[in-house]
Parts: sequence; C-alpha cells; structure tokens
Amino acid sequence: MKIQNAIETKLNDAFDARVLQVENESHKHGVPPNSETHFKVTLVSPEFEGQMR
Repeated sequence: MKIQNAIETKLNDAFDARVLQVENESHKHGVPPNSETHFKVTLVSPEFEGQMR
C-alpha cells in the first residue's frame, strides 16, 4: 500500500472527516521521483470544533 493511501485510510478511520485531502508534496523537496516523504493534510471534522487552528 502506498504511504499516501495508508495516511488517508488511518485518518478516515480515526476521524469523522467532512473534508480530507492528503497531497504528496515530495516533489518540492529534492527527493527522487515518485517519493512519498512530504505530505500536506487538510482535515475538517466536528471533533475539532471549538479548537484553535
């Protein structure tokens, strides 16, 4: 399983996600092509309601 898929699966299992975006940004960090080392995650869930950013 790809790392990005594993991250998405684990976050979906752990949170009631209204929005979940996992973006592989490894290409911005001077690593070999097709690397999975740097990710940007956007997660919106009622579980975070009332918390600061």
